[in-house]
Order: sequence, then C-alpha cells, then structure tokens
Amino acid sequence: FKGEITINSGVENINIKDAEQFILSGANDLETVVLDVDKASDPDLSATAKAPAAYGGGITAYVGETPTLDFSSMPDLVSVALTGFYQDLTFTSLSDLTSIDIEATFRDLTVNNNDNLTSFDVTGSSFRNVTTFTSNDALLSIELDHTTNLDFDGSTTVSKSATASVTSNAEATSLTFGADKVISLTVTGNSKLATVNFDGLDGIGTSTSAPYVRVHGNALVASKAQDTDDGTTQYSIDGTNDASDKGTYTTTSGMDTLKDYLTVIALEADADAAVHFDTVSLHVIDTDAKTSSETAGEQNSGNAITFSSAKSNDVTLVFANTASTLDTGLTGYVPETYEQRAWLLDTSVMSNTATLVLQVTPAGGTATDILAAGSSFGTYTMNGNPALDIANLTSSTVTSRATALGTTINAYLGGNSELPAVVFSANSSKVSGSNGEAYTDNEIATYGDADGHIISNVTSYDQFTMTIGGKSVTVTPNVTSGTSFTDQAAANEVAAQLVIAWNYRYASGGGEVPAGQSALSGSATNELVFWDALSTNTASGTIDATSLQSSNSGSRAYGQSIAITHTKPSSATVSYATSGLATFTFMDWTIGATASTDDNSSVSTDIILTLKSTNGLSLTNYATLTVGEDVAPLNAGEASSVSGVVGLTTAKDLTSGTATYMTANDIFQDDAGIYGAISGGLPGDVIKAETANEGVTSTTGSDRVTYTRLHWFGS
Repeated sequence: FKGEITINSGVENINIKDAEQFILSGANDLETVVLDVDKASDPDLSATAKAPAAYGGGITAYVGETPTLDFSSMPDLVSVALTGFYQDLTFTSLSDLTSIDIEATFRDLTVNNNDNLTSFDVTGSSFRNVTTFTSNDALLSIELDHTTNLDFDGSTTVSKSATASVTSNAEATSLTFGADKVISLTVTGNSKLATVNFDGLDGIGTSTSAPYVRVHGNALVASKAQDTDDGTTQYSIDGTNDASDKGTYTTTSGMDTLKDYLTVIALEADADAAVHFDTVSLHVIDTDAKTSSETAGEQNSGNAITFSSAKSNDVTLVFANTASTLDTGLTGYVPETYEQRAWLLDTSVMSNTATLVLQVTPAGGTATDILAAGSSFGTYTMNGNPALDIANLTSSTVTSRATALGTTINAYLGGNSELPAVVFSANSSKVSGSNGEAYTDNEIATYGDADGHIISNVTSYDQFTMTIGGKSVTVTPNVTSGTSFTDQAAANEVAAQLVIAWNYRYASGGGEVPAGQSALSGSATNELVFWDALSTNTASGTIDATSLQSSNSGSRAYGQSIAITHTKPSSATVSYATSGLATFTFMDWTIGATASTDDNSSVSTDIILTLKSTNGLSLTNYATLTVGEDVAPLNAGEASSVSGVVGLTTAKDLTSGTATYMTANDIFQDDAGIYGAISGGLPGDVIKAETANEGVTSTTGSDRVTYTRLHWFGS
C-alpha cells in the first residue's frame, strides 16, 4: 500500500511495516508504536520525483514521505520502535514512555523530559544532530552509538557539521557517543555521570562556525593529578608554557577519550571551549616538579578539588579556549593631501567681455599660462554661455597643459545656486497643463465637479510637510474662524505656515512662532541649512525662490531638492470639521517652472573653477587667476575690484587629526571645504594642503587564551 496512512485520536497500538506516506494527527491515545517507513517505491513515479527521497526531501506526489514525527501530548505512550527513513524525531514530556528503539536514517533527534524512560537504543541509526537529550531522569545509561549522517537533511545542500547536547539527566551514570563531525558539544549537569566514551569523536566537520564545547558539572573524577619533573626548568599551566608542564591524570572516567577531539578543537582559534573533571581526588607535585611559588607533595591533603566554574584554571581544567576579542583601531589618521583652489565665476556679471588668465609658477620656474583661446595659451574671454565656457575651460588643450604643470583643472556649474519657487494652487482642472504636480489629470477628474474643476480646501486636520535637503517642517492650517480655508485663501495659508515654521526652525533669529507651538518648542538653527530665510507672496500662495546664505558654500548645495507632501484627514474628520460641507480636502502645487518633478532641485548658472596640485605644489603661493587687469581674490571677502569673482575658502585644518571639520560654520553655509572627503557628506570645492598624520593606534579586547592539560593523558 503506497497511499497515505494517518493516525488520529482513538488509536492505541500500531504495528505498520513498509509505509510510504505516514502522518500523526492528534494521535494522543497511542500506547505502543512499531513503525517502518520506506522511501518512495511507486514505479509510476519519475526518477526526478523520487530523487528527494535520497536526502530526506518531500516528494510532490506524496504527502507523508520521510515524515517528521513529534511524539508529545501522548500521556499513555509506553514504547516506540522505529525503522526506515524520517526527517526529525522528537520525544517530549511523555510521562509513561519507558522504551525508545530506533534503527533508522533521519535528520535530528530530540529526547526531552521523559521521566520514566529506562530503555533507549539508537544502535544502527544514522542521523545528524542530537538537538537536545535532557531531563530523562530514570535513564541510567545513555548510548548514542549512531553514525553521523550529514546528507539526510531534507535538502540537496549537505550539512557541514553536527551538534550534540546531553544535559541534566539526573540518574545517568554512563554516556557512550559514537558519532563524529561535531561542531558543538555540550555534556553538562548530569549529576551522576561518572563514565564517558567518545572514542568515535575526533573531528568537527567543515562548518565555518566557531566550535563550542562544554563538559563539566557531571561526576567525572580523576583519582589523581600528578605534576611531574619538567627538566632543568619547571613550568606551570599558564596559557603559554602548557606543553612544557609535564604531568599525568589517573582516571577511569573515560575523559581521555576526548583527547583526539579536543586536539582538533585546539587548532581552532575562535573556539569557545571548557572541559573539566568534576573532581580531582588528589593533586600531587613531585619533589623536583615544583615552581618557585609551589610546595612539593600532596596539595589538597586528602581533600578533593572540585570543579568551580568554566575555564577556571585549577587542576580540574583539562582544556579551555577563549577566542580573541582584540580590536585594533586607528584614530586621528590624516593622509597627505594636496591643495585645491577654487573660484566662483558669476556669469551674469562677467558676460562676454571678461578675460581670464590662469598661471602656475613651478618651483624654480616662471609663470606659465594654462588657459587657451583656441590653440594659443594666454587670455581666455568669457562668452556668456555657461555650458560653452565650461567646455572651453576644460578642453583637452587646457587639461593637458595643466597636467604638464603638475595640476588638474576643472570647471562645473554649482555656484550661487537657487531653490525653485513653490506655488500652491487656488484650484485645479483636469485639462492638461491646468494642474500642478500633486495630481494627474485623471485624478483631478475623479475629485472634481462635472466639468473637471476642483477648488482647494484645507482644514486644521490637514498636515503639510516641506523637506529641503533632508531637513523638514510639518504644519497644519491655522483655522481660527470658520471651518476651513478654500480657494486662494487655502493656498496662501499653506504657503504662509510652511514659511513661518521653516524660518522659525532654520532661519537666523527664528521669526514668528508657528501656529500651535510654544516659543520654547523650536529654535533657530540656520547653521544647519545652506539657504537664506524663506519668503512668501501672501496673495499668490507662493514660497519664493531662495538664494544661499553665503556664496562661500560653493557648489555643495547645488542639486538639493525641495519636496511637499500632504497628509489628509479621513472623510469623517473632514465632514466633522466642515460641518458636513465637504468629505475630502484638496491642495495642489507646482515646484519650479513646470509640473514635472525634474525641476524640483536647486539650479545654478555660475561656474566653479578649480585647480588642484598633483605634486605637492602650494597653489596659494604659485597659482594666480587674473581677471582683466586685476588678480582675483583668494580669500572670501578679500577687498578686490574684480567684479563677478569670489575666491572660495575652507576652514578645514586636519593636520593635527582633530575634528575641527565638525564645527557648524565649517560644515554648512559658509565653507566650501572637503566635508565629503572626511565625513561622507556633500563634496566640497576647496582642499587645504595637509601633511600626513599617522594617527594613534589603540587596541581593545583580549588576546586568545588557551589552557591545556591534554598531554597529561599520555599518547
């Protein structure tokens, strides 16, 4: 029979052989179980369909092949005998269970809290993990003499290692463990466990996990630990000279059968291991074996030394390893950095009459022109078209010349950038081009009247958030009379409240306190933004285009975006707020010149011209930009008659490795420096020349510690 066999409640005894699909479903009346489950054998199944049976995987055509069996909530279950093939087998809290007999291939075994279990046999079985074997308080002898099977785990990906945990079995006096490739071994809390046999265990498999070993808190006794003569120099177990400290353990506990396994564990630097005798009855130091701090003879005068704590370095400790936690860090390191100068060229002022001459004076040389007009080096005349000026200032003729002089030249837009205006709508229409960017034409048609028109309408329950360059404010319309704002008044109110809130939080002096806030709930922090205070046209619902606080921020604010979001109240709330006059609110807006979001970022028509040294040359002393007849300023605010040129500067000075670059004025509106190179923020235009600082190396944590007396077991 190859069909499904389901055992439900009411069944007391089963004896089934050659089942291929088997399920326990609420079988809480079982008393005895004799079960044999085979791999799929139906000749009508394709080889592909049957293939998962080879690794304990489910077969699509079957529902119960290689079943996971959970024996729990079966108060009358007395004995279980299993053969064949399974996935996981679990026996938990079975008060009457006395016998488990398994000769099968499966994945993982769990045997927990079966207080009357007296007979347990897995001889002939092949499986992976002893997940937990704990609190089986009537079992006198635990024999886990199975073989390790890492293949039969339900998937084509073979397991790399096994685990085993045998804990707190109150009456168990002996443990035999025959499996191998165990990455995690725990044998603790078995208070009468006096003998162990791990002859089959000598490897950890291929898992990359850190090995974990705990063997202590049992009843494993060394009748004698004898420290013997080490030769001309006497050593002690100190984590360094362990191999030179000779000695022997005398024991019938079988602890020595762990030696091969622990020798492998000792090769793993990341292992967490602690293996102890629970009692050393007698500790003797031979006459010629004592160190300067020891006394020869019987150390405990007949009083046994007992296990105290894991990894405690007394004579009960057989092997312990604590992985390294060392972490070496470097603080204050600053690489050598070559100087970069930058000038802001205001194209609206310079038009097509300004002339530029950029010269570099190499060490020991003469002033040499970098810029070119066509193929001739010398004076370059601006033409008033920023894109064309940039192309000419970075032509291959110019960049090659700069390279030959030990520099790199670049030019790009980004100076004096300006945020676009935001216009909130008094009304919108489904007619293409007659609404903003918050709604599509079809959405307007859905909201609007029969002609596809809709009037703006907001209540005190609406929320509007404005975000500029990652900084934001959220406001609600300040409805002090009536039920809502509509039409142009709605647009004006939203624009006004956003400007008030922004300026209160991000403009110098703070300005008017936003509606619904106390004077102490916010503060002016203009150092956190690039932009000047916002302004609004109170008649047109407009937040005006906004300029930088300082031209000396260079290009760092170029491309910052502005965004508006509208969080609407529920229809019930709107109806309540408007006394039933409306069930929804509406507000549309346009950022920039069009309803497209492509123009929602700051724009610029002014050029940043940079020159960077590539050989350590000090450009401050050897690079000169002349505009017309005048030398362009090198420092912001420097008196100069050069119209349309600003020499950008930075206050960054990292030579000492200190964090001076974190001061607010350096970071935001008044510095064109290398913020991006240091803290992962926006890039700058100006770089100071910096000598290298090697920084300070600091170390935290502890090195690996290994204690071993494995050699005390002999060869």
